[in-house]
Amino acid sequence: MDASRHIRTDERFEALKSLEMVVESLRSVVVDPYRWKWAILAMQNAVQALIVVTISGTAGLGALRPDIEKKWLEAYESGTGDFPEEMKIDCFPELYDRMKKKFSYTPDPTVDDSVKKVNLLRNKFVHFPPHSWSIGTGGLPRIFKDCLGVVVFLIAHMGEVTASEVGLIDGLTNLHGEAVKLADEINSTYNL
Repeated sequence: MDASRHIRTDERFEALKSLEMVVESLRSVVVDPYRWKWAILAMQNAVQALIVVTISGTAGLGALRPDIEKKWLEAYESGTGDFPEEMKIDCFPELYDRMKKKFSYTPDPTVDDSVKKVNLLRNKFVHFPPHSWSIGTGGLPRIFKDCLGVVVFLIAHMGEVTASEVGLIDGLTNLHGEAVKLADEINSTYNL
């Protein structure tokens, strides 16, 4: 098998690569505002991946839709082996609420609004109907800083990591710092 012809991912790698894309996109949004689209998609994906990492638990079931998790556990406990064919995670707003409950995370309401806004924009981009659409970018640096606050909280709550994942935590932490710096610089540019 030629590894160069395959994409391998998991929730941890997905978080890292998404945060890389956030940084890469933020580097060019002042010159090319369309890059905000990719930054938004990547930010939502990074937050979601980190939520999945933090709430999945050792069985890997904690981020699944409740009905699927229940069916999986029933099949396991009964010994029938009749496991659900589809393993779908819960929808983003539910995952976010479950994470907040699990960790007693009570951010400022503006953070919740920012996370909701990023998810809403992501959904509009992904499920784009045929029409013209304009998005004001002036508030996006603040929205991103709020989301990056969630990111750093989730990085701190990733739980025990293997020796090979220490570099992952360092990478996520460094990318987070770079993204915060870029959001501040963009905000300064916008407010000239």
